[in-house]
Amino acid sequence: MTLLKDVTDCSTYSVRGLDDQLIAQMNRISPGLLVRIDDINNVKLADAAVHPWMQRAAKVRLQNAVVARGKQIIINSAYRTLAGQMLLYQHYQNRRCGITAASTPGKSNHNNASAIDIEDSQGWRPVLQANGWRWIGSFDPMHYDCTDPGITSINSISVKAFQQLWSIVNPADKLADDGIFGPATASRLRFSPAEGFPGMEPARILRLTQPVQAGRDVGDLQLALRKAGIKLDKADSIFGPSTDKAVKDFQAANSLVADGIVGPITRKIILSYTPKGEVTPPSNPPINPPSNPPINSSINLAEIFYTYDTQGLFTSQQQADLKWLQSQIPQATLEQFSKLWRGGS
Repeated sequence: MTLLKDVTDCSTYSVRGLDDQLIAQMNRISPGLLVRIDDINNVKLADAAVHPWMQRAAKVRLQNAVVARGKQIIINSAYRTLAGQMLLYQHYQNRRCGITAASTPGKSNHNNASAIDIEDSQGWRPVLQANGWRWIGSFDPMHYDCTDPGITSINSISVKAFQQLWSIVNPADKLADDGIFGPATASRLRFSPAEGFPGMEPARILRLTQPVQAGRDVGDLQLALRKAGIKLDKADSIFGPSTDKAVKDFQAANSLVADGIVGPITRKIILSYTPKGEVTPPSNPPINPPSNPPINSSINLAEIFYTYDTQGLFTSQQQADLKWLQSQIPQATLEQFSKLWRGGS
């Protein structure tokens, strides 16, 4: 085990194990906070050290720019975790790896999952600027920041993610879960294993790949899909085309993006799903409920609650209650709420 403070490798890939745990914990705290960008056509990550994660609004802006230019964009740097930033800062302090300047963890634009460094910066500059990206100047010519109004500060969540992981593994030396990167948190980060905390490996993202994914987690997913009433030919612990279709069917039936990707939100809803025959309505329902209640697909009340359920307290019964509530709200009201929630007018 190598502690972060002892890493001398210049590449941030040397802390990838800890990085992956931090990213997974951030998406547990706020499901869907970080999304992958390596599924965008014509987006190439320069090497294995580049994280394929970004805030959703930045991903949309990047995809729009790539489509507009119709060429491949090569990304040299994107999201950088607290661990990755601490490593670079240590190199800067120790005059290693040719690093002449580095921000403290949490202070770099790359720590917000809304910045990129790219090749062919000047060629991309007009189309990126036309699609919500800001070139910060000739002092850092490869760097662009996303200016979409949907971008939020995620620093406190990234700090909380580390604080929570540390406290789980070190119950006798817990950190305050306050999202503040103070001296105590900084010290514990330096003494964290670069390979990641033992026994805290994050759940992998399941999807149709080549070669196909296989394992116990795929088998559990398949059984959960069957329990939810989704047709699946066989539960063989292999994520093949039939499982991909089953996941998409479940997502479509539950107002999720039907992309076949089992990330934190889809996984949590599938594994906590209660079949309709086992659901009881909430107490004291309105008298004479409509026989054909309107169902709105533009917003999902249950998914909103999942987003703010930072401690995993949201139960399957509460999910059923919210689905019932959504069925009682007039379509026009839900449509208006959807616009207000997403910042529309």
